[in-house]
Amino acid sequence: MIHSDKAFNQITGTARKRNFSVGDQIEVSGFYKPHDKYQVELKFEYNLDEEIDPNQFLVETYLFVPQSLGLSDYLNRATDYFPDITSYMRYSVQSLSLIELADLEYELSPLSRLLKFLQTGETTGKSSDRKSFFLYESKLFTCMFKESIKKEFSNVDVLIAFCQKGEKEIGSLCDFFTSLYKGIQLLKGNFEQINALLKVSDRVSEDDKAGFDAISEFFFFELNLFYITFTRKLIKISDIKHADLASLKIDVREDYKILRRLGIDAGYLVIDGDSSQDDREQYIYRESKLKKFVSSVLFLNQDVKSNKKAEEFFFSIAAGVAMLFAAVVALLTAQSYDINSFPWVISLVIAYIIKDRSKAWMQDKFRNLVPTYLSNRTEKLIDEGVGKVGRINEWLSFRSDNFIPKDILDVRLKNREMVGAFKKSEDVLYYKKLISLEPKIIFANHQRVNNVVNILRFNVQKFCQQMDDPKKKLNYLNDDGSVDSYTGKKVYHINLVIKITSKYGTDGKETETLNLRLVLSRDGIERIESPNQTPSEELFEVIWI
Repeated sequence: MIHSDKAFNQITGTARKRNFSVGDQIEVSGFYKPHDKYQVELKFEYNLDEEIDPNQFLVETYLFVPQSLGLSDYLNRATDYFPDITSYMRYSVQSLSLIELADLEYELSPLSRLLKFLQTGETTGKSSDRKSFFLYESKLFTCMFKESIKKEFSNVDVLIAFCQKGEKEIGSLCDFFTSLYKGIQLLKGNFEQINALLKVSDRVSEDDKAGFDAISEFFFFELNLFYITFTRKLIKISDIKHADLASLKIDVREDYKILRRLGIDAGYLVIDGDSSQDDREQYIYRESKLKKFVSSVLFLNQDVKSNKKAEEFFFSIAAGVAMLFAAVVALLTAQSYDINSFPWVISLVIAYIIKDRSKAWMQDKFRNLVPTYLSNRTEKLIDEGVGKVGRINEWLSFRSDNFIPKDILDVRLKNREMVGAFKKSEDVLYYKKLISLEPKIIFANHQRVNNVVNILRFNVQKFCQQMDDPKKKLNYLNDDGSVDSYTGKKVYHINLVIKITSKYGTDGKETETLNLRLVLSRDGIERIESPNQTPSEELFEVIWI
């Protein structure tokens, strides 16, 4: 829990205990997580297959929204909701152990490549042709470090669970935990060696040295987080019978004090229980900016282009056809009536009315027809050091029940809270995303990339603005005949049915369907549920403090 001088909104919750997969190519991990008060985040991890070129993944999302929230209001077009959908694509890096990452002779370790470059000027690996090899490897090091400690702590949690059940010896857990600490010590020492060599090197530009200073500061933040998490695990292990880690506790405490002093000497922000609110604010801001700078090495640039020009082209055809009709009518009536006569004027007015209505009718037909052949939005996926590595096509449209596949309707109807008069009380927004990736290009330029991750966020604030007061007064009658009242929260349910297809476009395509329920009030996201929730599928519960 973070303490502050002011009250603030906080999201708390427990993560789902197992990942969801579609065949062997898609894994949905850490998903349906509340990103903030009004945004829900889904994360899809796409495993690349070099045998299929390109790799295509189709994600179809159906949002069933109560009609009272005005989804398909006559003033709204489906594409107006594109700003409420945020999508990022990034690489997922290979996870090395801390010992492998710290090994200055291990070819895949960025530290090994940085050391060789500083000593000999030689660039190695598939990143050797990049414009700034040194900065690229430095950023990648911190990204791989984050993945490594995530994996290592996950292994610790597994061992703790086994030991608590008596299925593993506590000694094996203590040995593993101690080796993890030795690994971080070795990693810190080797990183400092790189830092010392850099200060006297003339092989790195001043701009790249400044960039490395920022990377070093972010590495300090990540080390600080490592020690905090490590200490929490240490306390948990110490509660297990026969766990003897007293000396390790002392070493960690003293080492952390040294780390903080080094951070202060380097001019980094260091916070503790006595830090002011301004210091905490600055710390969070600084850490966020550095994180974006460092992780930019993994993110793919998205060159977004709307296909509105194609739509406008068809609209102009509709206008031309309608105008041609009006011109023909004018010429024909001019042969039968005198120009400027009353019948001629009446015929022109009728022709104009027909022209105007036919143009609107044709434009509406074209508007519905164009998405059949062209997506509403196209994005090129650009790897800054490589070029185009894929593309995304996106569609947004309103759907009636007649145009919703039976399998999707079956999922929704199965989990519908009310039937009968309420059966058609929802509007449906259909969001379709087709992702095409070029694995041969990606693997030809990356040795330490496993797959591609798509982070998708839906912003529900527009819907929340249409909601009633979240507090509703309820009265009840006591046994003694007196009347009391209490306050309840008025909520709305938005149901998401997500159909995911891997190996799309091939005979071996595989499909799976997810069903989520967003429980909202005017205050924002209250919680996220699964209508088919089981104990092994715990979702995030959102608590606003």
